[in-house]
Amino acid sequence: MLSLCQHGYESLLERELGAAGLTVLEKGPGWARADLLVDDPVRQSLADMAFPQLTLMAPRELKGESVNALAAQLAAYFFESLRGERIVALRLADGARGRRARPARERRGEGL
Repeated sequence: MLSLCQHGYESLLERELGAAGLTVLEKGPGWARADLLVDDPVRQSLADMAFPQLTLMAPRELKGESVNALAAQLAAYFFESLRGERIVALRLADGARGRRARPARERRGEGL
């Protein structure tokens, strides 16, 4: 799992993860990667921890030669995660229309 914290609090995050029964495998500025090893008993719930601001339970690393290659991998991962899901689009109420923006020169004299 990957836990994110405020920059500068990495050592406290590492100590808290260790106290919870997790083994920290890697850490860097604002993050720590920890796993539950075979013999580690979990002593504390993740919800009760103070320093992780966000915990990703199963992070996945994407590598690419360019931003476009990374974006393509991210889109493919997202679409694969949606396989079998139904996406429902929202409709406006009957008769409701969106207002089209007009150029500033056409809006002269209009107040807020």
